[in-house]
Amino acid sequence: MGQAISNIALIEPTVNAECLTTEIFWQIRASLPFLATAVKEAGFQCRVFCEELVSLETRYEKLAKDYSCYGISVTINTIERSLEIARKLKELNPSAPIIFGGMVAAHFASKLLEVGDYCITGRGEIVLPKLITAINDGEEISDITGLTYVTEGQLVRRAATDEWADFPSDFDAIEGYGGFSERRNILGLRKPPQHSLFFSTGCVNRCRFCMSERRYRTREIKNVLADLRQIISHHKTLLSPRIMIVDDCPFGDRKKLKELLKEIALVRQEHKFSIQLQFHVKPLIEDEELVQLLVAAGTSMLLIGFETVSNESLASQNKNTTVEENIKAIEICRKAGIVPYGY
Repeated sequence: MGQAISNIALIEPTVNAECLTTEIFWQIRASLPFLATAVKEAGFQCRVFCEELVSLETRYEKLAKDYSCYGISVTINTIERSLEIARKLKELNPSAPIIFGGMVAAHFASKLLEVGDYCITGRGEIVLPKLITAINDGEEISDITGLTYVTEGQLVRRAATDEWADFPSDFDAIEGYGGFSERRNILGLRKPPQHSLFFSTGCVNRCRFCMSERRYRTREIKNVLADLRQIISHHKTLLSPRIMIVDDCPFGDRKKLKELLKEIALVRQEHKFSIQLQFHVKPLIEDEELVQLLVAAGTSMLLIGFETVSNESLASQNKNTTVEENIKAIEICRKAGIVPYGY
């Protein structure tokens, strides 16, 4: 397809922020620094460019000159922006493969592949290095699971692989990470950081409206702590780090979550920071020890999906909560000094 791939640019597009928090702070997803480790361990150079942090417009020429492959992370609200970036990169470096990934990428494959070359379905830490190696070696890609591409005018879809891996992420690979963003917020100031950390993927709940992966996996606590320490070491503003554990379901393995919170509390004895988590009502009202551990770990906010004030609607969506339980969870948070941020 052209020059051998050696340097890979992983790109996270952005759009206007989704909520007040991200209108003020920059926040990037946890996936690309994690993938950067997988790519480097496969023998490739890698750099992560997140639009929340840096301007791509001022870097397109450098991206075209210095990188021979591009991975673009797609979400439901960045499809059009991802295509804009892909078109520009194809214009400047037409021989470089463009690989789309992210939870929704495969759903929009026919649209994305009008510009790009491949879409990854599901997790990418196994598939992405395999694909890049196969392209370099001129090997057949039809045996690579979790891949969607066009051949002879036909869209070929391979089901997602069940393979996965765990290791520390690579925050060193992120361009402009740790301090104020090049992007300005609604106050006209360069955005300060809100860091992302992940402990698990998937969800144990079965809410009817949710697109989360149904298989639940947790990372090794040592790798989560390695990521936490990297975040702390890269943080460059006078304000203490704000760290969000971005999991859909950090409470899926409650015993292991408690172990993690105890370890985070130990790190807080050395460094000042606050954490936020997406959470569920039931663990809060069922487990007093868990609430105490959340406080000890420095939890400042829990982002909880209350969804509706109708018990009928909650039941119809299989939310497994009631309005009365939601109110109790709010009271528990307030008593513990934790902000209950309602979704």
